[in-house]
Amino acid sequence: ILAPIDLFDLIFNHLFVESVTPSSQEQFLVNAPAKYVGITEDSIWSGGNIIGRLGSRTVSPEVLEDLSGSADNGKVYVIDDLIIPPKYTFGELIAEDTTFSRFKDICEDAGLYTESGLQVFGEFPTAFIPTNSALSQYISQGKLPSSESELQSFVKYFFINRTVFTNETVSETVETVSKDVQQSTVFEIVYRNAELDGTYGSLRIKGLGNDTFFDVTDKRNIICNDGIIHQINGVLY
Repeated sequence: ILAPIDLFDLIFNHLFVESVTPSSQEQFLVNAPAKYVGITEDSIWSGGNIIGRLGSRTVSPEVLEDLSGSADNGKVYVIDDLIIPPKYTFGELIAEDTTFSRFKDICEDAGLYTESGLQVFGEFPTAFIPTNSALSQYISQGKLPSSESELQSFVKYFFINRTVFTNETVSETVETVSKDVQQSTVFEIVYRNAELDGTYGSLRIKGLGNDTFFDVTDKRNIICNDGIIHQINGVLY
């Protein structure tokens, strides 16, 4: 039994203020409550649909029928399930999904992961989280900072202050949420940059100290309620 406010949320999760035209390529659009929803010509999903309790991807609801001609003030599509908004925060997801466990451990060591969850900075940022194997190799090479403040800067460098999905064509320098200590002053905070490069289905990122770009793995476009997660096959620095 849902309270009236929950019923309103349920309804508005399925409404879009802009025209929606599904195609074979993934689109990531914002619904009426300003939550991201993924759409193709045969599926539609949000964070609550694609992430199960253990972080596994579940089957997306199918778009069964296009009833566009039945409404004179918009388009109507019939789907076989509800669009469920994101259930997890960044912190909750990396705690549930063991493929991010190494990163979670580093966040804890940096004092950024507490009982209240992971401290996230920026406005709905995108996190590019390295695989466990990439972080293990980086640590074995003695490159991981030891002090808490340096670890915090290290963790924050994986968060860019921008929402980006793998359906975009992009080639630009983006701002992370990691402070550039050398460039910042008491009057102005300057943040370290990273480079994004991508076309539809292929997204790469490179840090200032990296010689090459790192690819986003098949763990991509994970919609949390405080941002987006992609997994990458290398460590930014």
